[in-house]
Amino acid sequence: MPHFAVVPGPPRPNPLVLSRARLLHALDDAAAAPLTLVRGPDGAGKTTLLQDWAAVRDRPAAWVSARRSAMAPAEQPGPSARFLSALLAGAFEVPGPADAALIEEVGREAAEGAELRSVLPRLAHLPARDLLILEDLHLASGFPAEDLLLDMLRAVPGLRVVASTAALGSIELRKALLELDVAVIGPAQLAFTVEECERALVGSGLRDQAEEIRTLTSGLPRWVRFMALSSSAPVRSRPVRQLPAVLDAVAADLAELLSPPRISAALADFLLGACVPEELPASLAAHIWGSQNADTMIREAEQKGLLTRSSDGGAVMIPLLRSAVLAGARKSSPARVHALEGICGRYFLEQGQPLEALRHAMAADSLDLATEIIRHRALELFTFHGPETRKLLEGVSLLRLARQPAPALALAILYNSSAFRRMRGTELTLLALSGARTIFRSMPGAERLLLTLVEAVGLRGCGQLSRSAARALSGLRAYAEMPLSERERIGPLESVAVAHLGISLWRTGALEGAEAAFTQAAALAAAKDQPDYEGYYHSLTASLLAETGDLPGAARFLQLCSSLGWGRDEVPPYSETPLRLAEAAVALEAGEHAAAKAALAHVLDQADAMELWPRVRYLDAMADLAGGSPAPALARLEELLARQADLPPISEPERALLIHAQALLLLASGLPGQALAAAGNLPRESRELMSARIQLASGQPDKTLSSVLRLRSEGTVRRQAEATGLSVAARLQLEPGMTPGLRLELARLSNLCTVHGLRLSTALLPAADLERVRKAAAETGFDVGLAADQAAVIGSTGDLPALTPRELAILGALVQTGSLAEIAGMHFVSVNTVKSQLRGLYRKLGVSGRDDALREALRRGVL
Repeated sequence: MPHFAVVPGPPRPNPLVLSRARLLHALDDAAAAPLTLVRGPDGAGKTTLLQDWAAVRDRPAAWVSARRSAMAPAEQPGPSARFLSALLAGAFEVPGPADAALIEEVGREAAEGAELRSVLPRLAHLPARDLLILEDLHLASGFPAEDLLLDMLRAVPGLRVVASTAALGSIELRKALLELDVAVIGPAQLAFTVEECERALVGSGLRDQAEEIRTLTSGLPRWVRFMALSSSAPVRSRPVRQLPAVLDAVAADLAELLSPPRISAALADFLLGACVPEELPASLAAHIWGSQNADTMIREAEQKGLLTRSSDGGAVMIPLLRSAVLAGARKSSPARVHALEGICGRYFLEQGQPLEALRHAMAADSLDLATEIIRHRALELFTFHGPETRKLLEGVSLLRLARQPAPALALAILYNSSAFRRMRGTELTLLALSGARTIFRSMPGAERLLLTLVEAVGLRGCGQLSRSAARALSGLRAYAEMPLSERERIGPLESVAVAHLGISLWRTGALEGAEAAFTQAAALAAAKDQPDYEGYYHSLTASLLAETGDLPGAARFLQLCSSLGWGRDEVPPYSETPLRLAEAAVALEAGEHAAAKAALAHVLDQADAMELWPRVRYLDAMADLAGGSPAPALARLEELLARQADLPPISEPERALLIHAQALLLLASGLPGQALAAAGNLPRESRELMSARIQLASGQPDKTLSSVLRLRSEGTVRRQAEATGLSVAARLQLEPGMTPGLRLELARLSNLCTVHGLRLSTALLPAADLERVRKAAAETGFDVGLAADQAAVIGSTGDLPALTPRELAILGALVQTGSLAEIAGMHFVSVNTVKSQLRGLYRKLGVSGRDDALREALRRGVL
């Protein structure tokens, strides 16, 4: 049992330690408090600080210590009495043996239950001191030392105590509840600053790396001095390599210092466990070693200066020691290290920290655990931690990946996000799918669904969108047939799985199935109280509905997003994109192109790295078109199409969106021929609608009307609005006056505008047609969404020659060469066929030669 007693002054100065003026000022600032605690681990410089501070005082202080006092005689009273007697001996000057005996008697009586205030008058004849320095309060264990110290301060109001301790004690924990003021100088203040590290490292060769040393040692003076002394030994290394060489040289010494028999086996195992995660949470420590044992170990290691406490009461190892312990344990006890890594991986998976869980799974060399993490948290890893996840999985051999399809699929997905690794991603996808088929049928339903999810996302990433949609449809059907008990096994990923299977359908144009999946996912998220997930799923629905033309529905789901706060705070661009797409589409239909641009600005910078980039770029181009800036928008879009191979793969419906925007921009730029050529790459319904619009701008309303009469009842509401607007514009040119059929068409257009909010397709009519429709609507009282000051963004073009696709191709070849043989070779036809097609081309353009044909084609916007 430690014996506290008054000792003759401070210890001998240590020439290797620093005097720190900032801490002396901190002690001066705490002068008003009756009690000041200087808390820090062994080697933190507590005693040196108290020694330096006492030396500059005018009046000497009494020192009470257990470390430097003699052992207590066997006949002396218990520890409480001895401790209290030592405090009294330090609080009063003791002239002789009789007074010393009196102090011991008073201390014993107070320890046995007498109130200290009532027995203290017996010492009234002794001169009182104003300062007592108490060393190593934490050594006073097994009795209520801190309560006795507080009693002493209450009984002697003029006394000031400065106590050093290595432990977080009850006084500090409840200081806010005490009537006495208590000041604390804690471990963070005792740690060396970078400047103090530089001073401590003078002459060691490490002075220039003081900042790194501080990070490695957490600024603990003991370990900074250790590094300074270690680097004084000769090290054969260039100056820039001095620190790594020193670390290599001391690693074995540190590992030995932190192993039995230097410390107990139990503490050594705890330290190893504390080194495995970067920060050991208190709950994880309790899980591995038990709550009481963990707290005891943390307290002991903290007092020894081996770790610091985290905010939750857990532990953070000193980095210098952590690397040494782990390096030694990986050689001597690899099985224990792997076991601890696995425990940490499962813990962090349960805590919702998938990246940390995956780090530990890979360190444990457990692909089974990695597979479990990916199945349950794949989308979080892909969305928030893509580069880190890829680096973790890249070290696994292909042979092992073939046996574990989930990690292989995850790596394939991450490779497919980069054009430079897309080929590698395709290889991994095929490898993973081959492995998945082998084990798929033996899996429980919940596991099969999660693997189907990863497979569908992987296929999307490597460009196999049709296969992705097929797997998604299969997965959703399996989910619909799954018993509730099996669904519960999916856990928090249930709504994520349904929603992302729906995304595979959405991207391939299966809009009805996608909408149902998004709606169901939102309901699941609401039931599980996942507001962020619910907001994301509502934004998917809003974007899909806006795309089909259901603007009121899109606005309703945007309102739901707003009520949940989705998008109000910063979210990752991938998750934010559907919300901004819906906002932009609604703004465009309302004639607010600036608001649409503002919505897209949130995600535009990173759009090209995300799978929904075609929708972002399509709406951005349409916003520029509506704002009257088709030329720069066309240049950006064509540059994007030229490097499409470097971007995430897209589906045919998404490609059609981009071509649709390109054709409109070409038409608005006065290039109807090129617009018609671009329209030739669209699906049939979209191609005919775009051709009808180009024919209207080229003065061929009869052809426009012929095309739209076949299409106006087909497709989405948006397509019907476009066909009806074109029909009205064509009829106003072809029919005399307001015929009943024309009035009916205007009513239909008005209904599509007022009920569904669809205005954009009408606003994109050629200038003359726009004015005619506006005038007719005003005369009949129909609202077709055209403001009085609505400016046209597409002008009327000249007559467009009715060139066949083959003639357009021959015209394009004329730009490159005048050789009939070369043109015939380009198109795999005979020279005579080329001559025949050229005669038809020249006749339609009204020219007689190649140069005139090219000039006329440019003038009329065909080239």
